[in-house]
Amino acid sequence: MTEEKKNVTTALMYKGLFYRLKNLVLTPQKEWHKIHQEDKSVNEVLTEFALPLIGICAIATFLNIVFNRLEVNFELALKHAVVAFSALFGSLYLSWFVFRFLLSKFKIAGNSNFAFRVVAYSSGLFYLITIVTNLLPELFFLQLASVYSLYIIWYSISDNTVGLQERQFTITLIVAVLIHIIPFFVKNFLLKLIAF
Repeated sequence: MTEEKKNVTTALMYKGLFYRLKNLVLTPQKEWHKIHQEDKSVNEVLTEFALPLIGICAIATFLNIVFNRLEVNFELALKHAVVAFSALFGSLYLSWFVFRFLLSKFKIAGNSNFAFRVVAYSSGLFYLITIVTNLLPELFFLQLASVYSLYIIWYSISDNTVGLQERQFTITLIVAVLIHIIPFFVKNFLLKLIAF
């Protein structure tokens, strides 16, 4: 670790995470401009943003099963939490690989870090909605707010990335489908695999 990098406490990491998530939802154009200038690696985006949110989603799933069932079943809650974590984590990487592949097929200049940043940060709203609807199942209608992620993804297309502007609509739809549909299928596959 270099001296230039300061030690980041867990509290500071979560503060930065929620600040970034808030900005992605409220002012996506400005936040994407900042994101693209940071040029963070896949590991940095994963540890500072995606992984903590996926972990909170798993905890929210656990609490949902424990508190919103007639009988308390910790084993079932733990299984669902592990499935939720595995599905979201696996889907993040699967979406990244598919998006990277499509960028190369479209002959669009963009590195691996760029593709991961777009997929990971664009998934933020989906993770937030998943957390809220697990903790408060009565708010299931908030799933409709996932459509707003199209707006967030739209601004993920950088002005200086060659070839993206011409296909902005197509790329936006592809990323939206990847980050919302793949977790659904992976989760259902895992649930059937362990059959409980």
